[in-house]
Amino acid sequence: MTVLSAMVLFIGCEKEEIDLKTNLLTNNTWDIYNVTGNGVDITNTSVNPFYDCTCDFYKDGIYIITNGGSYEGSWGFDANQTSLIFDEGTADEMLMTILELSENRLELQFLMTMEGEALILIIKAKPV
Repeated sequence: MTVLSAMVLFIGCEKEEIDLKTNLLTNNTWDIYNVTGNGVDITNTSVNPFYDCTCDFYKDGIYIITNGGSYEGSWGFDANQTSLIFDEGTADEMLMTILELSENRLELQFLMTMEGEALILIIKAKPV
């Protein structure tokens, strides 16, 4: 196999991987059903920033979070497709590590600071 053939094959596989992840993410409305903070279930508490939320991702890079009202922003993958970047380049920018992305499950990890304390959130969602 020539170097050029190997590069074309690699780039083709990489694009298929991105397309697969994009399709998995955008083919569903995701219902956030469980949130833990530092290992403690905070799903039904006032400290849960994703309480009663659903999230739609669109292939054009737009997402909409709904929880009574709605919030729209932009999303994309990081260079390794291991994280989602929300609202890149804005004051609201967030980076969430993808722990799992499948047809039936989306699990993200997000580090935030609340009242001066570091909080590792694990956000679990399933298709509506």
